[in-house]
Amino acid sequence: MSTPRARVSGCVLCLLAATAAWAASPAKEQAIESSAGAPGFASGELPTTEQLLTVLKQRAETAIKARRAQAPRLITANTSLAYGFDNNVNLDSSRKGDGYLEEAAGLAIRPHLTPWLGLEGSYQIRNTHYTQFTDNNTWSNTLGALARWTPHPHVSLEAGYEYEIFNYPFDTSNSFFDHRVTLRLRHILNHVFFHEASWGYLLRNYDTRKASDPSGTETPSVREDQRQTVGYELGAILGETVVRLKQEWYENLSNEGLEDFYDWQDYRVRLSASRQWWQKLLTTASAAYERRNYARRSVPTKNVAEKDDLATLSVSLFYAVANHWDVGYTWLWREQVSNDPRLDFADTIHQWGVYGRF
Repeated sequence: MSTPRARVSGCVLCLLAATAAWAASPAKEQAIESSAGAPGFASGELPTTEQLLTVLKQRAETAIKARRAQAPRLITANTSLAYGFDNNVNLDSSRKGDGYLEEAAGLAIRPHLTPWLGLEGSYQIRNTHYTQFTDNNTWSNTLGALARWTPHPHVSLEAGYEYEIFNYPFDTSNSFFDHRVTLRLRHILNHVFFHEASWGYLLRNYDTRKASDPSGTETPSVREDQRQTVGYELGAILGETVVRLKQEWYENLSNEGLEDFYDWQDYRVRLSASRQWWQKLLTTASAAYERRNYARRSVPTKNVAEKDDLATLSVSLFYAVANHWDVGYTWLWREQVSNDPRLDFADTIHQWGVYGRF
């Protein structure tokens, strides 16, 4: 940070430089300067010290306002209310559908530290209520912290932590809480392309569900999963359109002993695009493919381990109806094909909502 003496010296140098530039400039340039918002000076006259200080002050205030407009706000909030219909709630061959209502709200605090270091704290709550299949009702609370280091305008490194409580009020055996740690490195290659690499670790503990030993006997320990994720994303900014191609590899290890029932490896690739239209309409679309290979979970009547293939398509439209308020629609389609035919399913979800950002 500069000292008061250095700032005063800098102002004096600026004043001398401005005076010299004004004296050397032709009358036409002086007229242009005057028409651009600076105080008017008589043609052919040198400006006074007070007039030059006024010009410098106006320019400094303009620059400060521009920087403040670009800087993120200290506190932001979001809220949403959505209604949806899922035509295969249990993801099985019965294909029974149900409507649901989802409410969400969140708060983020981003203190202004330095241009190269940023912090973020966040809290998010979400509730989902089904009309008939109430065992699928959920509520979740998530606390997050993030540190972002930007050593170069084109490079940033993020480290984050989240703690989530995910509860099934009418089916507590599925309730769990998560600890998530993430690292993400972003690099802007040029005015078109950017990419990022990521790593994540998740520790999931179930509230009441017990793990079994290799014989299938229930143990005193609750089920615990550990998951590692490695990802890479390549993106391109093509005018008003942003295109992303993301690949992720997962490994999940559980203390469930029977056939290592929840031990699996997973590969996922996702292509997405988003575009802003007329400053009012935002559209997004994505297509994804996922392959999950289980370590030892066997398929009945077959001497092979289970393998699942999942395809997903989605389209979303968001329209700004007022300052900070959007209405949106999302269509989601999923289909899984497994070498265990009992696990094949197809599912479609339609969701309409109102979304606010403050």
